Amino acid sequence: RSPDVKARIAAGVRANYRKVFLKKLEDMGLTEEEYNAQNKEEKQIMMVDKRKKISETMKRKWQDPIFREKRLSSIRKSAKSQEKQIIEADHRKNISEAMKRKWQDPSYREKNLSSMRKAAESRKVEESSKKSRISTTGATTKIT
Repeated sequence: RSPDVKARIAAGVRANYRKVFLKKLEDMGLTEEEYNAQNKEEKQIMMVDKRKKISETMKRKWQDPIFREKRLSSIRKSAKSQEKQIIEADHRKNISEAMKRKWQDPSYREKNLSSMRKAAESRKVEESSKKSRISTTGATTKIT
């Protein structure tokens, strides 16, 4: 189906649902605003009840020594990992600064750049040798 056809179908379905919804409101004797306000109020009441239930459940769980120790150990681990991340970030920063200083030294810079050039050249030679293979007759054939 084309996007236009899909859009028309969707619009028709939405319009039909809207008609059904408005009929329901008429039967209930409510306006749309009143219905929305009523729903919002009901949802808030449900949320308060839900939060209260969760709170009571968690308070009970924290009374259990096994649950308490498990939860506290995971909290401690999390705190340690956060400390470790901070230390690692500082360490990485120090290494970065040291490497920047090293690359400012002309002899270090030239030594490493020449090594990189050599490595790049050797890779080019290896790639070209991989492309040509020796056949059983001894003749070299180029593979493309």
